[in-house]
Amino acid sequence: MRHLLRLLLWTIAIGGTLGAASCGDDTNSTPTNPTGIPTVSGTWSGQYHIKTCTDTINGSAGTVCAGFLDPAGGTNAASTQPVQLMLTQQNDQVGGTLVFSGWVVQSVPVTGTIGSSGRLWLQGTIAITDPLCPTATGTFTLNGWFSDLNRERNEMIGQFGFTTKKKLSACLFSDLNMQADTVDIKSKPAGSTTTTTAVR
Repeated sequence: MRHLLRLLLWTIAIGGTLGAASCGDDTNSTPTNPTGIPTVSGTWSGQYHIKTCTDTINGSAGTVCAGFLDPAGGTNAASTQPVQLMLTQQNDQVGGTLVFSGWVVQSVPVTGTIGSSGRLWLQGTIAITDPLCPTATGTFTLNGWFSDLNRERNEMIGQFGFTTKKKLSACLFSDLNMQADTVDIKSKPAGSTTTTTAVR
């Protein structure tokens, strides 16, 4: 009887230990990232494709966008433009700078979140001023940015849009509204540099 009692107590103890281990197990957790959120901090560099674009000058339709859209049934090399994203991260919160260096030249501070699925959401706004034309003010607003991290966690693909003012000459500005249907950016190894050719 005493032997059976010991065996019963041993079985209960082992079962409790296994149950506790099973309840605490998280296949998405790692020692460096207990929440299972992927890490995207660092520099990402690549390009985006302009899907739609409209521009107005003093309320009238402009011609800026025409040179950066694909023609019907064809392609235009200028519709693909360079972009770079520098990010820092704390848990699921991200922040950094989005840099456009092509037809539109602008650095935009961004904030957002990264989900456990690897989807990144960003938003950002910056005031636009021109010291030569102080009355012409506006904003660059990033909208609808989302990008999905690939399985290897070295590339993100998504889409976004922005509105901004583009200086044409002196105090003449065009109001742009652009939507990109593809942004494709890859993680850059630390210490590497990127050379981009602006198409304007």
